Amino acid sequence: MNHREALTEVIEKFAIKSSEIAQKADIDEAQFSRFKSGKAGLNLLTWEHIVSALPQKARAYLYFLLATNNDESKPAA
Repeated sequence: MNHREALTEVIEKFAIKSSEIAQKADIDEAQFSRFKSGKAGLNLLTWEHIVSALPQKARAYLYFLLATNNDESKPAA
């Protein structure tokens, strides 16, 4: 699972609005949308802002997804 896929799963699982993340991360909603759709990448600083904008449990789950990179080991909701 790549960063984009993991973030998409986190947004869906925790019902987070993309507009909220973009606002908290201080990035343009269009830029965030392009990243989520795979039309653009992000620099490391922007990624860090996005991750920091997530609620604590969502951030922890994102780290888990990225660390395990294994769909079978996902914890129950």
